[in-house]
Amino acid sequence: MRIAYKVEDLVRLVGEGRVEGQPAHLVEGIAALKQAQIGDLAFLSNLKYKADVAASRASVILVREDFEGHPASGQAVVRVARPSLALGRIWGGIERQRWPKP
Repeated sequence: MRIAYKVEDLVRLVGEGRVEGQPAHLVEGIAALKQAQIGDLAFLSNLKYKADVAASRASVILVREDFEGHPASGQAVVRVARPSLALGRIWGGIERQRWPKP
């Protein structure tokens, strides 16, 4: 099964979030900031990696609400209270689609 999410779908899975920017591609994978490519979702929870956000090629990046930065062209950031929790909720939503209950 192949996944493909719009940024609005991801926000719905998280249950909260403020979107800044517009990704040029659907999200089809999850990767670390440095390894992310176009079509990936990445997240920043530890501010010691905040410099990696500007260089990331991820289509969508989950960041804390107080993150000082903006998305690149063709990219979106989703501002949430807790990026790690938001990623967990997204992953849970993906798992529910891949492994439906009998």
